[in-house]
Amino acid sequence: MSKDWENVMIEQPASSALSDEERWQQRRRERDLAEEIVSVFATRRVRSMPDAIRYLVREASMKLRSIVLDRRSLGHLLRDHDRDVKVEYLQRDLLRCAEQSTEYRYPRPRRHLASFTTSFCIIVSSSRNSTRW
Repeated sequence: MSKDWENVMIEQPASSALSDEERWQQRRRERDLAEEIVSVFATRRVRSMPDAIRYLVREASMKLRSIVLDRRSLGHLLRDHDRDVKVEYLQRDLLRCAEQSTEYRYPRPRRHLASFTTSFCIIVSSSRNSTRW
């Protein structure tokens, strides 16, 4: 049984199915949510990139200098039922991290997962080499 590949319908990602007006409104909602999150500081939006929104923190008493919020994560947060609670948590997290790091990213990078995967691959690889079949 062979498929006629020319007639197979390719499912488009949800973002490409939006009209220009809907995309513009989605970006505006993401920007408004980002501004609500960073409202705990005196910030200035530096750059609105296709995949993230970056803010510059202008408070001299803090170590924190920039905040980077991923657009995809902001989109998920917009649709979340617990959005208000999570925004409040992010604001508290920003205040907590302000004294410790120069950059805050949402979502946070998962460094421990990458090191676990690498370690796991090395263990599996070394055990396969020593086993005789």
